[in-house]
Amino acid sequence: MFRIKNDLQSALYASGAHAMTDDELHSLQKHLLGMYQAIQDVCDRHGLTVMFFYGSMLGAVRHNGFIPWDDDLDVVMPRDDYDRFIHQYASELPDNLVLYAPGAANGPVYRFAKVIDKSTEFVEIGQENYPKRNGVFVDIFPMEYCSGSKIQLRLKRLIAFPLMFIANSVFQYSHKSESLRKVISCSDKLKFKYMLRNVIGFMFSFLSYEAWLNLFDSLVRSPKKSGYVYIPTSLSMANWTPMPYDKFYPTVRYKIDKGEVYLPARYTDLLEFMYGDWKKVPPEHKRERHYHVKFKLQAK
Repeated sequence: MFRIKNDLQSALYASGAHAMTDDELHSLQKHLLGMYQAIQDVCDRHGLTVMFFYGSMLGAVRHNGFIPWDDDLDVVMPRDDYDRFIHQYASELPDNLVLYAPGAANGPVYRFAKVIDKSTEFVEIGQENYPKRNGVFVDIFPMEYCSGSKIQLRLKRLIAFPLMFIANSVFQYSHKSESLRKVISCSDKLKFKYMLRNVIGFMFSFLSYEAWLNLFDSLVRSPKKSGYVYIPTSLSMANWTPMPYDKFYPTVRYKIDKGEVYLPARYTDLLEFMYGDWKKVPPEHKRERHYHVKFKLQAK
C-alpha cells in the first residue's frame, strides 16, 4: 500500500486517492482471510507450509485477527514449497484468484508472489496503468536458506538492492502514472526522486520490468538447505539477517477470532526481533495510513 506522511495529504486527495473507511477496511480484512483460506486449502492438500508473517503475524497474536488499521495480508513459504506452489498447484486456486510470481506461468507483477482476486478492484497510487496488479491481493514471500554469516548476506544485499531499484525505476518509467505525478508535485524531495527514477528507468528499459524481477529472483534464491533462513524480497534490514530455522518449524496452528491460521513455531521471538516491544499498541498519530485510487469488492 502507498504510505505517506500527513503533510502530503492534500496532494493525495488531489491525485484522486483516499484512505479507507472503517467499513471498507473491515470488509477488506474479511475478504483477505477468505483468500488466505483458499491458499491454505491448496497447501494443506499437498503438504506445503505457509505461515502468517510481518504485520499479519503481529495482528494475529496482538489483536487476535488483523491489526485494526491494517489493509494487507502477508505470508511466507519456504523456497521449496513456494516453488512447488507457483509451478504445480496454483491452478487449483478458485477461478477468481490468479497467481503472479517470477518464474510462474502468468509471470511476475512484483519481486515476490501475489495472489490477486481479479473479481475485485484495488488500484494503488502509481499503478493505474498496470492492470495486471490491480485487485485485492495476498503477498507470498519466499523464505531462503542462508549461512549464519551476516557478512555474506550484506555482500549479496549490495547487489540485490540496486536490482530492486532498477526494477522499480523501469516500472515507473514504463507505466507513467498521473496519480503519482500529482502526489510528488508538492515536495521537492519527492520530485527529485521521481526524476531520478525516470532517468534510471530510461537507461535500463532495454529489459522489461518483469525481466528485472526475474533477475532479482534468480539472484536471491538459495536452494541449499542450512540451519538459517532469511527473506530477501523484503526491504527491511532485519529480514536480511540470518534467522535460525528452528524459530519457524514446526509451524503451529493459532486461533484468531475468525478461524485458525499457521504461525512460525517461535512467533514471539520473531515478533520481538522485528518489532521490539511488539505488545505495545502505537498511538494513533504513529499508525501508518494507507491510500488507494480505487477499491471495490463486488464482482465485476
